[in-house]
Amino acid sequence: MEPVTKPAPAPVAKRASKTKGASARQKQDPRSKDAVASKLAIIIRLRGISGVKNTLNVQMAQMHLTRRYHACLMSRPIAFQKAQQVKDYVAWGEAEEAALEKLLSARLQLNGKHKPDEKYYAKLGVTNGAAGLASALIAGKVTPKQMELAGARPFFTLHPPRKGLEGIKGAYPKQSLGYYGSHINALAVRMV
Repeated sequence: MEPVTKPAPAPVAKRASKTKGASARQKQDPRSKDAVASKLAIIIRLRGISGVKNTLNVQMAQMHLTRRYHACLMSRPIAFQKAQQVKDYVAWGEAEEAALEKLLSARLQLNGKHKPDEKYYAKLGVTNGAAGLASALIAGKVTPKQMELAGARPFFTLHPPRKGLEGIKGAYPKQSLGYYGSHINALAVRMV
């Protein structure tokens, strides 16, 4: 008599967990490192200095955002961490080359409020002026810290945005504060 073998159990379908949807959202999240090629972020301060906690003022001073409508460039991982802490006062997102070129050509100043010349671009190893510097920044060949060490001011002073803001107390897209993604470039161009 041969031994009786039990048939193999049929594969059981796994239950869909609640985290499945979260992982799908993470893959589509524009803040993930793989989603965006830009290594640079633009941070713009939209609210003034009145009523701001001292700890937040210190953090914004470290980013050189001491006044309303000041903007700075930072590398992405650090920028998102710092901007998230002061999210109720700033707007931020990924920089694109066209908007960055307009920002640099119109608003880049050297220490002493002088416009950059060919000597400044040569210190950075960049040709073709602001357009070349914008492409080098996006590619990661030049960092905002290198710009500052070469003699540039670490922030940009901007105009209030043309056509105004939607409001400065709520988050984007309903109002103007917080993470913009690539839409920050349109806001920056409106403020140049």
